[in-house]
Amino acid sequence: MDQLQFNQMNARLSVYETKLLQGAKFEQMLSATDAAAVIRLLAETEYGDVIEVGASPYEYERILEKELSRVYKMAYDLSPVKGMVDIFALNYDYHHLKVLTKEKLSGKDLNHLLLPITRTPIEQLRQAVFSMEGTGLDGTMAESVAAVFSYFEEYEDVQSIDVIYDRYYLRELRELADTMNDAGASHIVETMIDTINLSTLLRCMAQKKSIGFLNAVLSSYGGIEKQELIRLSALSYEDIARHFEASDYAELISEAVKEIGETGKMTHYDLLKDNFFMSYLKKAKFDVFGPRTLLAYLYAKETEIKNIRMILVGKINHLPEPFIRERMRESYV
Repeated sequence: MDQLQFNQMNARLSVYETKLLQGAKFEQMLSATDAAAVIRLLAETEYGDVIEVGASPYEYERILEKELSRVYKMAYDLSPVKGMVDIFALNYDYHHLKVLTKEKLSGKDLNHLLLPITRTPIEQLRQAVFSMEGTGLDGTMAESVAAVFSYFEEYEDVQSIDVIYDRYYLRELRELADTMNDAGASHIVETMIDTINLSTLLRCMAQKKSIGFLNAVLSSYGGIEKQELIRLSALSYEDIARHFEASDYAELISEAVKEIGETGKMTHYDLLKDNFFMSYLKKAKFDVFGPRTLLAYLYAKETEIKNIRMILVGKINHLPEPFIRERMRESYV
């Protein structure tokens, strides 16, 4: 891939990065008296473009969705290779497939769970799901719909729908990265899949799941071989931590194993994973060439919105500031 084609985009992104919320703004929001005060603080930033005068803090999801939709539209307009944006947007297509499948099987209207960000038009996804064969979709995504309904017809197990879709999502994510022919994008996707697989491994061990179950839910498309992960499941948590001591995942695994040892749970793994991935993507901040800056910016914006949501939900529910703070993700700036 020609790395120079991203130069103009990267110059624009360096300007957009200056508009990401700084730590001082998050401190103001954390110290705000209530959710309405948080909305007023947000209105002073670029979020003001999507906040209507007199907006209620209870409308926070609509506000955040509008901002995220704006960011993805900007990214698609800006990127010379649309597939780079798809690396993060693909997740929304599979979210919609899950929602529409549950709507089809339950007969309930679940439109309120659909989001404005999507690669594939919602009605096209709806047609694919309601045909139960993936009609109108191509490749892996079409296969995923057919596989879900085939499984449900045989076992009538709604709980496994997400697991099946997740497996196909990770497969298509890797296929998408491979078509980019870019080492940076491929490594980012491998890292995404590895952190999900490591979470799956540790959770399955904690729940004493069988090797067969582990084999079914682990993805084969990460940087760590699937068979290696299955072999590790026979070891102790401490031995697994030692196995990864010399890898990029050393601290992530060490902290997860420590929490399992102390509590028997993995309550903070998602927080650790998100912070690990943010630290990894921060290395792209100074890239002049190539697409990594775009991927880093999109992840930074996703994380920023996640943190804003945590603060607003916390304020609405009158949660103490320390409780909210310890659940917030590391920011990009």
